[in-house]
Amino acid sequence: MRPEQPGTSCTAVVGLARLGWLAGLWLALAPLPAVATVACTSCHPSPVRGAHATLACVACHTGSGDFRRVSAAPAATGCTWCHPGASAVFQGPMAHRKAERAFAEAAFARRDAHFFEKSCTGCHVKDCLDCHGPDGHAIARPAAEKCHSCHRGYFVGADYLGRAPREDNLRYQRGPAFDGERYLKMRPDVHAEAGLRCGACHTMASLAGGQRAARTCTDCHRPSLKVLEHRIGGHLEALECWACHSAWAAQEYGTFFVRVGDSPSGEHFSVKRQPGSEYLRSAYLRRQDAPPLGRDQAGKVSPVRP
Repeated sequence: MRPEQPGTSCTAVVGLARLGWLAGLWLALAPLPAVATVACTSCHPSPVRGAHATLACVACHTGSGDFRRVSAAPAATGCTWCHPGASAVFQGPMAHRKAERAFAEAAFARRDAHFFEKSCTGCHVKDCLDCHGPDGHAIARPAAEKCHSCHRGYFVGADYLGRAPREDNLRYQRGPAFDGERYLKMRPDVHAEAGLRCGACHTMASLAGGQRAARTCTDCHRPSLKVLEHRIGGHLEALECWACHSAWAAQEYGTFFVRVGDSPSGEHFSVKRQPGSEYLRSAYLRRQDAPPLGRDQAGKVSPVRP
């Protein structure tokens, strides 16, 4: 008989063979991504496009045998499996709107404790698909048009594409429209004319970090000393760049709300109404020109948009 090789035994060989058999059985039973995808699409013909085109269905639709829509609110739990940093967005101002809620409660809570929920929740981010959708099978970077579905009207953003909101009175509701709202055509931002998208400065990382932007003007533009105003130290220290470089801004003075409910008296105002809202919103004065200047949170002189 041949002597045994050091470190081996019949028991070990049988054990290894058994493990190999179990591993082979596991691999045979485990669904391959391609096979799983084919099985899914035989009943659900929704091909994945965009950034997730190479992923199998089970990469997202999995967990305890429940193949639900993984991006369902709140906070797109399924998305954060692979994008954990994105969850910070849902703790940031885009989602909680603490400043707006506090203002609404201070101004209107005595008359209507639920004013904020009735009038101010349309633009609150609750799901990744709010910006990257609406089709979860075609995830893509948000285009400027998608950003402006919330950043429009008298909120900062619509002026980037040269869109100024029109007066609320029905006689002014004419001209081009975006997402159901009529607007005046104004000069767009020079960055929009150059083809820059919102995400060029407002990156996902900056939004998740609670910042307004990832870049400042001086990250891309060095003030030219050929310009007289740039040679004045007080200007560079005390003014934001856009204090001088803002061509116009939408301004609204004397904003007010009229609570009409379902009363037909609401038609007497000849003001456009939001479907299902019990309030009419308007203002005493609206302008589209050079904005007034004031101090921002950093203490610098900046355009003010009433």
